[in-house]
Amino acid sequence: SVLRNDGTLQLGNYSDIEAGNWSTTEPEFVNSGTLTVNAPNGSSIGVPFDNAGTVKVTSGILDIESDSVVGDHDSGAYQVPAGTTLAFNGKRTLGPTTTISGNGTVELDGGTLNVDPSFSLANLTIDGGSWTSTSNLTITGTLTWSAGSMNGAFTATIASGATASVGGYYSGPLLLDGATLLNQGTLQVGGTSPYSYLSIGEASVLRNDGTLQLGNYSDIE
Repeated sequence: SVLRNDGTLQLGNYSDIEAGNWSTTEPEFVNSGTLTVNAPNGSSIGVPFDNAGTVKVTSGILDIESDSVVGDHDSGAYQVPAGTTLAFNGKRTLGPTTTISGNGTVELDGGTLNVDPSFSLANLTIDGGSWTSTSNLTITGTLTWSAGSMNGAFTATIASGATASVGGYYSGPLLLDGATLLNQGTLQVGGTSPYSYLSIGEASVLRNDGTLQLGNYSDIE
């Protein structure tokens, strides 16, 4: 079955779009219109989803827990204003025309996010999963990276004036497959979480052109 929105669809607080227990084939949700999310306590999409229109998170959190529709990818716009969160947790491809705007937070909680376009994001949180790309990424506000990886031949830049906190308690993120982390702002490895680390894989680079702070029992390896 398919839910297709070519008009305006409003998703309220604690409201989810998910597969019914009786589903025998995988359903799909395709947004070619405008999806507006007003969810102070969160809402989620739990079926394969593609955004070819506009998703507006006007309040709270939208958690896209699902994969992209098989054989397809996002091509539309995500609007994430200050105080809101757009979270990804699945195998998803952001196609070359996808845009993300606003001063809110983009969050990667798991799965694989394949990113075709270059992005400048205000705030990014990576708690797990893989940000995989060959296009550059710039953080202008705050990067919080406790687990997961950045993969591919691209540069993630912490801009001048921006801050980054890397590592969690007995855990740390990975730079893999040629990814470069360029710090032009302030980068903390460890900080308030001791026993943190940042692991740098083959052909990957950590470059510090700003301020780097190494916390207690915290390692770059």
